[in-house]
Amino acid sequence: MIVYSMSRGSGSGSSPCVSLFFQCSFGFSVVVTPVTLRAVALEIEINRDACMGSGNCSFWAPGVFDLDDEGVAVVLDPTAQPEDKVILAGQGCPTQAISIVKDGEKIV
Repeated sequence: MIVYSMSRGSGSGSSPCVSLFFQCSFGFSVVVTPVTLRAVALEIEINRDACMGSGNCSFWAPGVFDLDDEGVAVVLDPTAQPEDKVILAGQGCPTQAISIVKDGEKIV
């Protein structure tokens, strides 16, 4: 499972950053932080087991989502489209494999 978490850093005038959380099947986790991005408070999670590879997500939010070599959705750049397009892409997933959390509240 890969969770893409975007948030603003702490302190006044701090830059937005993204933390990538990787949970491996071996039972360990890795968090990679920070990468400077524009401020968007969305967490995007793709259930790779549920994804059927329809490509709806990459249609509604190109540049944010794409299909990998196995035909399963991945997040390329969470900031490549406006927030409303990312949410629309999550809502358009036929298998509900995409979940989106904003400010701690699940919206998709």
